[in-house]
Amino acid sequence: MTTVSAMQHLSQRALYAEEILTNLKQQLEEVKRTEMKNIMNKEEKRIRRENERLKREVDEYKKKLILAEIAHGIKQVPLPNKRNLDQITSDQRVSPTKEIEVNNVKAAPKPVATINPDNKTSDVDVSKLNIRVGFVKSAKKHPDADTMYVIETDMGEEKPRNVLSGLVGSLALSEIEGRMCVFLCNLKPAKLRGILSEGMILEANGGDKVELLKPPPGSVPGDRVVCAKYPGEPERVINSKNKIWDLVKPHMKTDNDCVATYKGEPLIIVDKGQVTVPSLANKQLR
Repeated sequence: MTTVSAMQHLSQRALYAEEILTNLKQQLEEVKRTEMKNIMNKEEKRIRRENERLKREVDEYKKKLILAEIAHGIKQVPLPNKRNLDQITSDQRVSPTKEIEVNNVKAAPKPVATINPDNKTSDVDVSKLNIRVGFVKSAKKHPDADTMYVIETDMGEEKPRNVLSGLVGSLALSEIEGRMCVFLCNLKPAKLRGILSEGMILEANGGDKVELLKPPPGSVPGDRVVCAKYPGEPERVINSKNKIWDLVKPHMKTDNDCVATYKGEPLIIVDKGQVTVPSLANKQLR
């Protein structure tokens, strides 16, 4: 009887040990799965960080390449965006009859904005301004005007433009030269102390501080700055007579996030991003 009892006891212990071993194996597998999941999550985060770093490096090298090409006289041509391609495709599908109608519409005289006695118009907005990106090739003091810089600018055209600006005392030459900036390009050219100025560099004015507008990454000379809510083609020339700049300027400011805006809507380059300044929020653009 003692032998039988001992055998039964050992058998029960063996079954119990087997059960414990099975539980331990299950726990070990669960630990392995958890650890593998943690390892994969860490590796995924590492790869994402590495991708972000590589993307920043690529953007930086692209910017350096553009600046190097500009410095060697290579003209930068903006790539067509989806809107332009859709327009081209649409134009190619126009029937002969429709083409005659379109040509007749294009040939019609363009209505001229009229200004009422209060100096306001119903159809003047930021789309009338030809605002474009330019690369500052050189900047120097005006030989005959102590407060002016002469800024030689590549705007993606056949030849550079000279733009004169009264930024002496507000910005050092090193803060202007060799940079991508934003310019108003359809101002009527005017001689200032004997040198022709063919545009205006745009900046945010903080009173005791001035900051140049900064185009988004990937911008090239000639890119047009627009406001999506106010589409339209710019006037060929704006001057003191049509007062377009005087009417639009009061509505051009930076917002809380230092984004350049017109009536609260951001100024952008299509498919590239917003125009900004480094730190001047809620300030007038000029």
